[in-house]
Amino acid sequence: MKRISRALALFVLSGLVFSGCTSYKGMQIVAPEFGQTVSELSPTLQWQEAPGKDVTYELVIYEEGNDKPVYHKKGLTGNNHTVEIELKPNTLYKWSIRSKTGDTFSEWSKKETRVFTGVSYHRRTKKMEFSTPAVE
Repeated sequence: MKRISRALALFVLSGLVFSGCTSYKGMQIVAPEFGQTVSELSPTLQWQEAPGKDVTYELVIYEEGNDKPVYHKKGLTGNNHTVEIELKPNTLYKWSIRSKTGDTFSEWSKKETRVFTGVSYHRRTKKMEFSTPAVE
């Protein structure tokens, strides 16, 4: 009986120590999926359309480790956009999209991970990620 109690206690504690979840905030991303390697250096990015009339979108792309966007477009219409420059090959990029209706902006798209370690609670927010292909 002690072995079962000890095993049950370890199982419960492991759930408390390492429990967590991931959610996506802001505009819903369709493609590329988080962490995916795209097939072209000028990829097409796609998101779900926001409801309403006269909706436009703002898109930003950052190279990993850089806070300054390498690509920034405002006033996009429709739910996809092909990047109009060639990005660097074999590089990790972060991107985000938000909608604008009148003077109202949506939240930027992002991935949020929440982890409860049993003692503390951590929340990490990241922009969406994709990698470019290596050039042969």
